[in-house]
Amino acid sequence: MPVLRVNVAGSAIVPGDLRKWKTELANALSELPQKAPIIILLHGYKFSPFHRKNDPHNHIYSLTPPRRCWKALSWPRHLGFGRGRQNEGLCIAFG
Repeated sequence: MPVLRVNVAGSAIVPGDLRKWKTELANALSELPQKAPIIILLHGYKFSPFHRKNDPHNHIYSLTPPRRCWKALSWPRHLGFGRGRQNEGLCIAFG
């Protein structure tokens, strides 16, 4: 799993199942090869996972962003994720 999605509103994980997210994170970390990178992505201006049009998970965090915007680059892909390499690590994308 090269990209692990997580959305936060205020101080709560959305949709609200912190236990499920912790399990997903623990599983992803346990499968990482030794010394594999862990990258955390944080979006900024104009992105919100709660608005479909501006959802960073479907845009800059996607391994295959839609071509609706010529500036939309896949952050994970440009950082080396999603290429099927065993040691590519884990990318945690915060929305």
